Amino acid sequence: MELKKRISIYVDEGASHSFIWLIELFEIYGLFDIKFVKSEDIRSGILGKTDVLIISGGDSFAVAGSLEEAAALAIKSFIENGGTYVGICAGAYLMLRSSKSPLHYFNMTSGKIANLSSRLPEAKALEYKYSTPYGCSYIFHPVRGEISVTLCEFGLFQKEGVIKAPVYGGPFIKNDGSIIPLSFFRDFTESTLFLVDNEIAASICRGSIVSGYKTLGKGILFFFSTHMEHPDYPEANELFIRLITGDPLISRMLLRGKDKTSLKNETPYRPSNNSSYKKFRKNLSLMRLVAAGLEKIPHFWKIGEKVWETEKIRFFTESILKMEKKYGKMLSLSIAEKNAEELDSLSSICLSLLKNIYDSLSHGKSSQQEAAFFINNIKDLYTIYCSCCFRYINENGTFTTKYNNHFNPTA
Repeated sequence: MELKKRISIYVDEGASHSFIWLIELFEIYGLFDIKFVKSEDIRSGILGKTDVLIISGGDSFAVAGSLEEAAALAIKSFIENGGTYVGICAGAYLMLRSSKSPLHYFNMTSGKIANLSSRLPEAKALEYKYSTPYGCSYIFHPVRGEISVTLCEFGLFQKEGVIKAPVYGGPFIKNDGSIIPLSFFRDFTESTLFLVDNEIAASICRGSIVSGYKTLGKGILFFFSTHMEHPDYPEANELFIRLITGDPLISRMLLRGKDKTSLKNETPYRPSNNSSYKKFRKNLSLMRLVAAGLEKIPHFWKIGEKVWETEKIRFFTESILKMEKKYGKMLSLSIAEKNAEELDSLSSICLSLLKNIYDSLSHGKSSQQEAAFFINNIKDLYTIYCSCCFRYINENGTFTTKYNNHFNPTA
């Protein structure tokens, strides 16, 4: 089977921070042919140059509202003509059966949500984020965090047994024959956080599909309730990568540095004369300081149906800083001036918004609008910087250093 390496990741309205876990995972496996796509890109035909489309965590209503019918049809055509769709958490909800607008554009399976009820159970924890209105009913999240799952014998994972992976609001899917299961919920662990009564949670989770697939035309749709791409779960990571690339032999670091020159050892560091890039670096350092202070303020914003805590702001800033630490020395010597200017401009906007958010929260004022603007701009900053890094890597080679530990909030 041909290795599927051209990957597109949705980063438009409704996408949460969790797509960053995908980037860090793909970096481990040397998969750098990555595009960050928005709704208009999909409507304009970018999937014609894509093997795998991934829609990860976030707000499925906002994602569907941004994509609309035209992009839904483009995605369906992409799959029918041999493409692979990977839906994680919100991206899995998106393709399940729904009569609710705008989700009804994406009814590509008759799969049903087990954690859907007309009567909302009482919350035991995280009441502010354990449920979402769904017409006259509610989607509620029975648990968060780590669960154990049973891999289906003879399934596409080509492995049987039990693994662990975290769930952060993903669907528990009814096993009614509409989706071919890859894994089932097995049990809770010591790390599982119960958001509703334990018995209610067990009645929803037990017997539910937590990963599965459906063929459509020449292509395939994958559904992941758990975040198998989360960096704390390497066993789940490898199964996830093998599945979506179609390569059962791929392993950690197998492609990373293969047939490439180790830039770290052969490229001497010289200070960059690119003033725009220097300003970008300075803005990142200042953003880190503000984000660290902001994280100490207990606050969250609900943007659409997605809850954003202050710690997730720091996750974005730390993720960009980690990339800059790895690749910035060499990228700063070769980056096009227009790209450096764009990074400078966007980071300046993000820094200004971050300062305004901190000032507003410190004085008890609303920061809802600034937070929404910041999230959109920081996603753009991260994806533009990653694109510059990956373009450089594809053209010049990559590093052979081991993957670093890093700060990770929950979804």
